[in-house]
Parts: sequence; structure tokens; C-alpha cells
Amino acid sequence: MAAISVNCKQCGRPSPSTDFVLDPYYGMMVCAACVKARKQQASITQSREKAKADAAAHALQEQQKGKPAGWDAEDEYLEKMGRFRKTETAPTGETQGKEKLNKTCHKCQYAYVYNTVTRFPRSCPYCGAQIVL
Repeated sequence: MAAISVNCKQCGRPSPSTDFVLDPYYGMMVCAACVKARKQQASITQSREKAKADAAAHALQEQQKGKPAGWDAEDEYLEKMGRFRKTETAPTGETQGKEKLNKTCHKCQYAYVYNTVTRFPRSCPYCGAQIVL
């Protein structure tokens, strides 16, 4: 039986009717060239994703080089919080006379004057966060 030439609905090229395949990706009958092109594009995409994953794994290994054995996400979190606390509790500002300090809020970075004798203000004038000395 002779094959009839039919135009592909995906690419519009004429192709023998015996070369058409029902492709689940397109949801219709397409020519073999469209299926081949789709599979080739999928393999390129997969190789790019694999390369990105390998690069991320390599970067993580480089970051973990200076860490001791058994270092995990919980240790990373504790280290980060420790650094945050150091910056949060460190007295910020310069003295303004004997009893006044120029301070900045640890939460909103608002600059204000703090009186060490009267301990005023008790909270940040802008956002209301507790003042940490």
C-alpha cells in the first residue's frame, strides 16, 4: 500500500503517513522529525540541568572544605545566628557627652540618641523594638 503525503500539524512539512507517530507531549500525530527534534531538545535541557546541579554541588563542597566532619545545616544555622547576635548586641554609636550615646536600631537601622543615666528611650522611637545594650 502506498503511503500518502500528509502535512504535519506541528511543523507543517509534508511527510509520508507511515512516518507519523502519536506523541504524548504534543497530544497529536506528528512526523518523526518533530519527535526527534523534541527528544534532542529534552536531552540538551537535561544536560544543562545536570551541569547546574554539578556546579552547585561543587560550590557546596568548596564551602564545606573548612568545616569539620559532621558539619550540617543545623550547625550552619547556629553559626549564622551567632554572628547575628554579635552584631545585634554590640554597642553601636559614639558618645555624645558623658551620658548620651548616638545609637542605631538593630532592627530598622534608625539613628537616635540614648541617655545612659535616665535609660531613655526604652524602645526604638521609630519601630518600637527593644533597645539592646
